[in-house]
Amino acid sequence: MNDHDVLRSAEALGIIDLDEIQMQLEMHERKKYLEMHKNTIWKGKNGYWYTILPATEVHKRRMVRKTDKADLEEEIVDHYRTEETRPTVRKTFEEWIADKKQWEEISQTTVNRYTGDFERYFGDTNFPKMRIDIVTEDYLEALIKNNIVTKELTVKSYGNMKTLLIGIMKYGKKKKYTNFSVSSFFGDLQISKKAFRRPEKKKQVFTEEEAERVIEWLKEHPSVANYGILLVFQTGLREGELAALKYEDVDGCILNVRRQEIRYKDENGVMVNEVVSYAKTEAGERGVILTDKALETIKKIRRLNPFGEYMMMQNGKKIHKISFNDYLYKACDALGIERMSMHKIRKTYGTMLIDSGADDSTVMEQMGHSDIMTTRKFYYFSNKSQEEKIEQVQRAITL
Repeated sequence: MNDHDVLRSAEALGIIDLDEIQMQLEMHERKKYLEMHKNTIWKGKNGYWYTILPATEVHKRRMVRKTDKADLEEEIVDHYRTEETRPTVRKTFEEWIADKKQWEEISQTTVNRYTGDFERYFGDTNFPKMRIDIVTEDYLEALIKNNIVTKELTVKSYGNMKTLLIGIMKYGKKKKYTNFSVSSFFGDLQISKKAFRRPEKKKQVFTEEEAERVIEWLKEHPSVANYGILLVFQTGLREGELAALKYEDVDGCILNVRRQEIRYKDENGVMVNEVVSYAKTEAGERGVILTDKALETIKKIRRLNPFGEYMMMQNGKKIHKISFNDYLYKACDALGIERMSMHKIRKTYGTMLIDSGADDSTVMEQMGHSDIMTTRKFYYFSNKSQEEKIEQVQRAITL
């Protein structure tokens, strides 16, 4: 029997009176709100009752006059109840991400990123403290444009901020905290591309020569970690996917990518590495085609780590995804080439697939993308040296 059934049974037996309990709760709430009011209540010579209600985000400090004291107290109670029950932007944000986390729409890693972004974009403003029902289009537009200028936002960082604003305001409207239509707002908002800071152009892929040199160095320095990096050159895996691989994921010439390692801060602020049984992108689980060289790399890994639960284990300990960049930097430093991250290997792999003329569907499957434009926009860069680029132009332009 649940609590509701117990209460109803007790009421039916005459043990308790729910109406009486409800009345006592309302009286307790009324008393709480009246105690919150610190300003004097007085009766004027004209027989009216007066008090001063404090300023809020909506109203200025104001005097209230009522014929009866009970009516004045009801006005006071309504004032503080309204202030307490209508959530702030921060409270709405917290409810929104808690709701998404509860329904497993986002991971803890995303929760941490959203929380960090919220503080980055709004922590030094009054926005988090505002009641969400008083946020206006003019205020939000001024906040956005001020952030673009003062925080020198790029198009990408603006997109991250926009994601938060849309999520917060849509959730607020869904919960009936506000009537604000954030979709209409952003549909009408006009911001020139010139307003955004241009990100520094950084090298996005290994050149063909660099890739060959790094691969050779990895082979000359055999270890599970180094072979793991080599496997990324051969498969385009994300480092989180690499860290979560098991030998059982290999089925002939297909590598089934069905899990990943994520990294996040727990409730105590401690960094946690956790393997989860879902893929990162909307494309979901995928089967990556393994070349003969990739299969040989996996055999070499197994010789060094024959009994590990995960492929990526050295000396009985799992290699976490964050460690692979350090191993890659070591290779780059030894070869005297610019340091690049594991994600740059993945971009190199995507570039090689497209340059080879592979079908769009094959590229998408190998990369784990649901849209080929994602690959072409974010993972396709020239990996030719300057000399090779010059030769290409010379061959192409014969006028």
